[in-house]
Amino acid sequence: MNEVCEALESRRGSHADCYRETVTNPPAPQFTVRPEASGDIDAIHALTAAAFGQVDEAELVDALRASGSGIEGLSFVGVLDGEVIAHAMLSRCFVGEAPGVCLAPCSV
Repeated sequence: MNEVCEALESRRGSHADCYRETVTNPPAPQFTVRPEASGDIDAIHALTAAAFGQVDEAELVDALRASGSGIEGLSFVGVLDGEVIAHAMLSRCFVGEAPGVCLAPCSV
């Protein structure tokens, strides 16, 4: 770090832009990731609508789940203090005639 500071000082003639202290970030909040449960559906809908600023993506996620295109066991929620704060789901799709898997709209 001192070499970096010295290089900056020689170029700028000042040490004002050089940090000599260690900067630390506060600890990140601890959340859990778990499979989606039936009781999460309304919270996922609200979260997705809020994340995209409209209901279209939330309705798409609901439709994928209702159609059976969502792959059971591959829809997850992030939970912090009992609140659903994130969602990701894989669903079946086709690319031409080839079956595949796609990521549904994700929300945080």
